[in-house]
Amino acid sequence: MIVKEKQGQAVEEVPTSRTRRYWLWIVWAVTWWMPSFSLKWLGRMKRPDVQLAWREKVTIFWLIFLLNAVVIFYIVEFGRLLCPNYDKAWTSAEVAQHQGQDDWWVSIHGIVYDLTNFVGGNHARTTGMVSNSPDNLEQLAGQDLSYYFPPPLILACPGLVEDDQMHLTWANFTPAVPLAIHTSGALQSAEGRWQQPDWYSEVFVKSLKEYVKGPLVWTPKEVLAQARDENIKR
Repeated sequence: MIVKEKQGQAVEEVPTSRTRRYWLWIVWAVTWWMPSFSLKWLGRMKRPDVQLAWREKVTIFWLIFLLNAVVIFYIVEFGRLLCPNYDKAWTSAEVAQHQGQDDWWVSIHGIVYDLTNFVGGNHARTTGMVSNSPDNLEQLAGQDLSYYFPPPLILACPGLVEDDQMHLTWANFTPAVPLAIHTSGALQSAEGRWQQPDWYSEVFVKSLKEYVKGPLVWTPKEVLAQARDENIKR
């Protein structure tokens, strides 16, 4: 601390710390556009310390404004940038809410479909089989039908599976509507288009493209709960 006499008054001069110097650099970087003579003559701030106080207040205002802008951006827009189609993703609970005759949704292999305008007609090509039975549609509405549409492994795992007779046996699935299982390719015993080797990719997938609503998603809590569920066979 240094004390000097100036015009009959004691003036205390305190050495400027490094943090203070950094802060002053920021202050001048923000308020450089306002010259000191304007503050002196237009703002009637004769004293340099009053001018500096004004600059510091302006700097604090802009820092608060910038911080709030960052917070708002993070809350409103940051999620949209990371996941632009987040409003087109659906949980299993949301899909289950669409079970009406005029609102018939299902999920298949991670994709949500609105099949309201599809299931109303009988699209089965097998004699004596009705695909739009009210009882069947009621049981399947809003459900995950992945197990009902098993893709041939020779298509699902190209380069890894070469035997068209190889298939998976589900350990956690009992079909509520056995007639709704769409086995295709070499594993399909009934004569018809389902025996086409590429029926799943060329007919099924392409036919349902226009009905896609978005991806099916799970929360981390749901994934963890399933991982800890001892009733689920592994």
